[in-house]
Amino acid sequence: MPKTMCCSISNALTYKYASNIHFSVRSVTSDLPQEWQNSFSYVHQCLLVAAMNDSRWNMALDQLYDALKPGAWIELVEKAMALGWGQTPKGLYL
Repeated sequence: MPKTMCCSISNALTYKYASNIHFSVRSVTSDLPQEWQNSFSYVHQCLLVAAMNDSRWNMALDQLYDALKPGAWIELVEKAMALGWGQTPKGLYL
């Protein structure tokens, strides 16, 4: 069975999972473990667009790409949303 590594900034996920799923509490803007470099075939990251500025995005993407094996995939998933109350000014969308 393939091994699955999951990271979050919180340990709030306390559900029971299969034995091949491992959780780690860490930030994607911090250095990931050395043994993770060039070791993942697929990296999925979601719901961080509103949480980071440009420089943090650069740090996060560097970390995620460093974790990928050559030829591997990265998937970035965000939710479309409008910010503001009432009339939303043009261009104020994430």
